[in-house]
Amino acid sequence: MLIGTDDVADAQRLSTLLHTAQIEHQLLDARHDAAEAAIVAQAGRSGTVTVATRMAGRGTDIELDPRARAAGGLHVLCCQHNPSRRQDRQLAGRAGRQGDPGSVEHWRADSRTGAWLQGSATGRRAWNWAAARPGLRKLVQWLGQWPQRAEERRRALLRGSLVEQDERWERRLSFAGRAD
Repeated sequence: MLIGTDDVADAQRLSTLLHTAQIEHQLLDARHDAAEAAIVAQAGRSGTVTVATRMAGRGTDIELDPRARAAGGLHVLCCQHNPSRRQDRQLAGRAGRQGDPGSVEHWRADSRTGAWLQGSATGRRAWNWAAARPGLRKLVQWLGQWPQRAEERRRALLRGSLVEQDERWERRLSFAGRAD
């Protein structure tokens, strides 16, 4: 199992809860770069629980051992709601890579109580969607994704603005006869 958290404080809080429950696990919090790749690579071993922040262990393949593969593969538990859907997909994509079995589950912390709530694939509380009207379901899904989409638009506009600024500086410097 690979558990993804939003930041170091969340990872440490979850690690404390796992210690209290006497569940053996590894904690990756992007502080010990040298050991992280090796620890993340071991997350595919049967019976292993790894808690990782958003940046920990990036670029490391997780290979499943035969017992983990037979048990259903790597289970990724997302305990965060990232600013972009791309980051959500990156964490969820750790499960089931290269044809391996795997699964993904989204949880989030309740802001009032601090308790962890199980949610659906988009990080919201589980709700009986079958009983809901299709129009209402789409509206609720759209509202849940709206903050991420707004942040993605803001970042795209910022990137576009930076490219325009770079081009303006390049034109100004070339007009002044300077190459760099």
